[in-house]
Amino acid sequence: MQFDKIVRDKVPDIIREKGGGFSSVQVEDCLVVVYLIKKLREEADEVAEANGNDVKMVEEMGDIYECLMAICDKININFEEVIKASGAKAMTNGGFNKNIILLWMSGEKF
Repeated sequence: MQFDKIVRDKVPDIIREKGGGFSSVQVEDCLVVVYLIKKLREEADEVAEANGNDVKMVEEMGDIYECLMAICDKININFEEVIKASGAKAMTNGGFNKNIILLWMSGEKF
């Protein structure tokens, strides 16, 4: 199987312990961010595909959390700042609690 994707740090050891073969490389932080963003999208798709399976959704959301923290680390953004930015945006634009779906709008983009 061909992958070309980032995996968690212990995955090569797990493959080796199970008698599998693999090829891997380590890349610089500037390139790994591209792979982490790709992984973030993959994990978001897996959340969508979980179809209400709470255990699977929690697991995949944990993966999203790990990806976000890793991206922040690689580009030197304090994760606490991301949380603060989230709160600030919620103060100005609100959260996602009212289940509002925007169907169309005219005028300037908000």
